[in-house]
Amino acid sequence: MKYQLNDKDYRALWMVASPAQIKAEFGDRSHSVRTIYRTYAKYGISGIKDHRKKIRSEIRRKSGSTLSEEYISQKLEKRFEIEREAAFIEMWKKIREFEERF
Repeated sequence: MKYQLNDKDYRALWMVASPAQIKAEFGDRSHSVRTIYRTYAKYGISGIKDHRKKIRSEIRRKSGSTLSEEYISQKLEKRFEIEREAAFIEMWKKIREFEERF
């Protein structure tokens, strides 16, 4: 039996992966990109780009003018990439554990 990602899974992946990245990674185990966006809208967490901009603004504000915009963007993208990899690994473990039971 093939595992199907659910709302809880999408919420766990929200901050680290876009719906398109989730679909690309998990294929037919996930819903369509559009459905994932709808799930996020249902929980009021649909604006990942806005959320990332907010984080970037907070870092810029706290650092003053000591860090360049390019440096902040580079560091944030690296952080999101690392977190995305870790979240995907955890999700694949969950999928394998579920599928091994059947």
